[in-house]
Amino acid sequence: MAKKKNRTIVHDPRYEDFAASFQEDPLLWCVDVCDFDPSYQQVDIIEALTPVGANVSVASGHGTGKSHLTACLVLWFLLCHRESLIMLTANNIDQVRNVVFAYIKRVWSKICEVHPWLEPYGVITSQSFYLKGFKGVWQIMGKTCSKGNEESLAGNHRADYLIVVDEASGVSDKAMGVMRGALTEANNRMLMLSQPTRNTGHFYESHFRLKKSANNPNGIYTALALNSELSPFVTDKFIREKRAEYGGVDSPEYCIKVRGIFPDNLSGYLINRKLVDGGFKHQIEHKDEWGYLALCDVAGGEARDSSVLHICKVSGMDSERIIEPVLVMEMARGVDAVKFARYCHDIAPSYPNITFGIDSDGYGLSMAQEAEKLGLNVVRIHWGRPPHSKAAKKRFTNERTMAAVYTMEALRDGRLGLYAGDPVIREKTIEQFVRIPYSFNEYGQWKLKSKEQMRSDGIKSPDIFDTYCFAQLVDYIPAGVAGGDAGSDELDWANEALGAA
Repeated sequence: MAKKKNRTIVHDPRYEDFAASFQEDPLLWCVDVCDFDPSYQQVDIIEALTPVGANVSVASGHGTGKSHLTACLVLWFLLCHRESLIMLTANNIDQVRNVVFAYIKRVWSKICEVHPWLEPYGVITSQSFYLKGFKGVWQIMGKTCSKGNEESLAGNHRADYLIVVDEASGVSDKAMGVMRGALTEANNRMLMLSQPTRNTGHFYESHFRLKKSANNPNGIYTALALNSELSPFVTDKFIREKRAEYGGVDSPEYCIKVRGIFPDNLSGYLINRKLVDGGFKHQIEHKDEWGYLALCDVAGGEARDSSVLHICKVSGMDSERIIEPVLVMEMARGVDAVKFARYCHDIAPSYPNITFGIDSDGYGLSMAQEAEKLGLNVVRIHWGRPPHSKAAKKRFTNERTMAAVYTMEALRDGRLGLYAGDPVIREKTIEQFVRIPYSFNEYGQWKLKSKEQMRSDGIKSPDIFDTYCFAQLVDYIPAGVAGGDAGSDELDWANEALGAA
């Protein structure tokens, strides 16, 4: 006797009517099948993706429910279009696996509660969902679209095909071109979702040059925004906190992560001349006990002119740190790492409880070791590593970037003064502060260009600026009563002995 074939969803007499009921109405699907009550912003996305052949691009802030909505829509397309294919992709496959597929599992469980007859037909893994009997044919699949992997995105031609690109702002134009090259049939659709993190690339163009509008009826994309301020899924407290944390409603970070719009100053230089000029005029007042820091940047290599010593009074922590410069100076060219450490040892008595923050990646390591031998209180700075706190990790790629942004924010808020005691140092400070190139990555994190990239762009190493940034990373010991004059006999003697500039 012939072996009986396993029944699939297409053999179930309920399937055809079920699929037909929702095939042209994904909004009804979300409400009736997924038990999902979309916000009015989410309704706009659902309606935009409803027409056959739709292309939709969504810029989104935090807490707008885009991942939950995406899960509802991909399951609608899969279950209501026979032998359909959905490709979920992002630069980082973990984004697909840990975020989007996690929501697909949740939504599938809800669907099976409402329609339990569907449960035997679905198979879900960490990065795929397929219907029994149709593995590799009728499915949702996860793929990375990272650089060097673009060609693997090709070849998925299908009558019913949906591409969903998460964190689309960071996806290369090459990858976008490969994916769009497969959209050759009538019911092929594309949904892109991302924070609006950069003002170049296909995702950016989908909100401008390629956007459908009254002035551009032949545009490709329906472009929409999910604004956290208008989302029912976030609290007023969240919005107030983000306004304070990101520096107001017009700051680039707030525009990207809350309002879901491309800010005007999305990329370029971190600090403008107006902020720098204001920094020289700030009258710094410490609310708490303050302590002395000596921030040391050690010269090394052809691209750097000299080592820098920056002594300042600091109080407070993180977004409340207050910095008052006492002295910023460049050391003479002949002062190597060991001599620099000994110079610091000689001036230390003039500044009670002073802490020395020394850049210890590379040439500064020798200085840190010598300073420690001399008994100085040293903090070694290794600012290429990720920040410690979870909140900071979400905002910044590394401690160098974090310190630079904190420096900009301190200037903006009047918590940082700039040293104006030496006209040469003043001019170099201005030159360096206004030439710190930055951008945002696809995850909405601040990102500074590397020193190598800056050098290739003709930007010298910003050694003075770096020492101001170090002041954001080093803890201090309260000085107690105010110490001696920075122009003491010890300091004068050390300057003369070492020929400091």
